[in-house]
Amino acid sequence: MNKNEWQAVFGAPSASFEKRIDETFSRIREGKKVKKISVRVVILAAVILLLMTGVVYAAVTGQWDIRDYFKNMHGTHIPEDFTSDYDQTITLTAGNVELTVCDAFVDGPVVYLLTEARTKDGTPGYFVTADMDEHDEIGQFYHDQSKQNDKRTILQAAQERAANVYSISVSTRFDGLESGSTSCDFWYEGEDQFVVMMEECLNEAAQMPVQGTIRLSVDEGDKTTENTADVTFPIVSVKQRTISINQSIEGLPVIVDSLTIEYGRMSNFYTLDWHYDRSLSADNEKRDIWFELLDEEKNGLPHGALSEAGLTSQDGIHYTQKYMSTPSDLKIDRVLLQAYLPMEDNKPRFGSVLVNLAE
Repeated sequence: MNKNEWQAVFGAPSASFEKRIDETFSRIREGKKVKKISVRVVILAAVILLLMTGVVYAAVTGQWDIRDYFKNMHGTHIPEDFTSDYDQTITLTAGNVELTVCDAFVDGPVVYLLTEARTKDGTPGYFVTADMDEHDEIGQFYHDQSKQNDKRTILQAAQERAANVYSISVSTRFDGLESGSTSCDFWYEGEDQFVVMMEECLNEAAQMPVQGTIRLSVDEGDKTTENTADVTFPIVSVKQRTISINQSIEGLPVIVDSLTIEYGRMSNFYTLDWHYDRSLSADNEKRDIWFELLDEEKNGLPHGALSEAGLTSQDGIHYTQKYMSTPSDLKIDRVLLQAYLPMEDNKPRFGSVLVNLAE
């Protein structure tokens, strides 16, 4: 297939690719270091926006669970029979902060942990994490539309109520499993009730219930305290299959080896294995190759990239890139793998390969 025929099949690059290229070239011209921004940072902003626009809190139980979280993020795309099977009662205290584990669940390679923080003695308190600080406006962290225009900072609100500001950190460790990227969504359910939703991507899908340790660290200004508790993350088995591709991307020094799909209950996970072939590369090429997973109409799969890892060998650089598609019932028959290779002369090159997912 010649270049013109190839372009006729796949058309122009997606709008999101063009935007990323423009931003990249702008940084290059300004002499700034180009940084890959995690898609999960964008997701965090989107989740906060969703929660602020009047989505109803789990009023029946008075407490969030994994189902509420996914329903608020993705509408009605939730299995009717879904349950996380989490049945533990874990309350963790550090200083004057009490952390309750509301729900936990493992879906494929992703661990979900949902917690709520309150003051132990019931006094007014405000909570911040490493991703926010006391000078942020308090309204932006509410899903309640009536409160989202609150322009007070967290510090101002605390001072008005003679309340303390607590800096908290929630982290997890898993027995026998390596974790990769972590994201943390958070919002207030009231000025004294703080919800933290953690998503941690494992380097491999868990096959058994995951044993882990949750750690709570609290900085109260004059002292820092920590506490830990053991938690079992329930798991629902996922169907997995690997599609062998072994196809080069025309015009790029890239050979796509395989695509592994794990069909989860909440999300589907795609692991792309490919390698950079030195024998096909030019001296003026950079090895910062970007991939996107698109449908045939070039719509990006929801959520996008989770992680990326590279391993250098004699014949090139082998990469594994992991993506998550939500919801799990999203029907995709074929996936378009679209790659972008930046060049030393700032002239980008694109290539694509279409993968049939039908069994």
